[in-house]
Amino acid sequence: MRCNEVQEMFPEYLAGTLDENVKMQIDNHLKTCETCSGELKILNEDIKLEFTDNIIDKRKILKKTRFKFNMAILRVVIITLGILYLILTTPFIAYQIRGSMGRENQFRALIDIIQFTQPDKINMWANSFESYSFSETLKIGVRPVIGHSYGEQFIYETKMSFITGKVTAPVHIGANFIHPDLFKNASFDSMKDKEKQREILRKNSDNTVATVDYSLKKTISLKDVENLIGNYDVEVCWMAVEAGIENLQPKNLYMENQQVYQWGIPSKLFSIGNAESSEFKKGNVQEYEKSILNELKWLDENKNILKPDKQLLKVNGINNSVEEKASYILKNGIKVYGLRITGPSSELIKLTDQIDPCIMILVDMDFWNW
Repeated sequence: MRCNEVQEMFPEYLAGTLDENVKMQIDNHLKTCETCSGELKILNEDIKLEFTDNIIDKRKILKKTRFKFNMAILRVVIITLGILYLILTTPFIAYQIRGSMGRENQFRALIDIIQFTQPDKINMWANSFESYSFSETLKIGVRPVIGHSYGEQFIYETKMSFITGKVTAPVHIGANFIHPDLFKNASFDSMKDKEKQREILRKNSDNTVATVDYSLKKTISLKDVENLIGNYDVEVCWMAVEAGIENLQPKNLYMENQQVYQWGIPSKLFSIGNAESSEFKKGNVQEYEKSILNELKWLDENKNILKPDKQLLKVNGINNSVEEKASYILKNGIKVYGLRITGPSSELIKLTDQIDPCIMILVDMDFWNW
């Protein structure tokens, strides 16, 4: 075979695809031809070098790909940890920010909505931070003035949002007074009949003290209340006042019990950080009324702090937020139609004769060192 013929078949020779007889002829030629042997050697080296370079390139690409993949995973881990850190720490940061801004307004609004809608005395307030939550629990403690449950504290709890600073108005049922314009011809059970309730008081011994709710036959002023009780050894606990909601008729309640959500004023205005609270007592009515109206004005101006309880709205249709109630009292004045009074049974018997209420409810009584 000639050299050019042998060199043309080198690719097939190296690939091992030649016929056995042809391969044998090339082998015999290469033994005697240094030129063709040299060309085959050069061609074989080039092929090995190219193959080696391809392997190196592939390894570099694989290494770089793995590095990029690992970096991507690392970024995902870092971002995930960052998000978890924010979730865990943001409520605490918000708590610190809200705390530095002060909670006086939130507590003041909460205390007002309680003392203007229920007759027990407020005697404490507190707050508690909940981990991993964007809200804080505000607590207000109240207790009855006298009676079997005296000293037992009932706690109203509600949530304050760190984001908005708003507080959900707590749900509660206050005193059950009847406005004089309602149920004029209705007959009530023994728990509200003034004659039967007065007989219970008469049977009490002289050292018993009772708490009584009086629903009046007409609205009266605070000065009238002072004149009414001024000569008796009793204490006014709470006074139901007109707030524009007296015709409220929520669902799922009986006729004479339909006024479960009422507005009124306490006998002693409770306020945070003020040891000298205004108190309703003889000779102090004018100052007391001024303090009440100022507090109602503040509450009306800051009513957006409180939001109604949605569940109460859904179940009974009762809106327990401020809405227009405070502004109604400011516009129309304080008109009292219900009195919660405590004192010795003998004094309450005499007072009942003078008040001549529409209805009367004996709330509680106990032996007491008045």
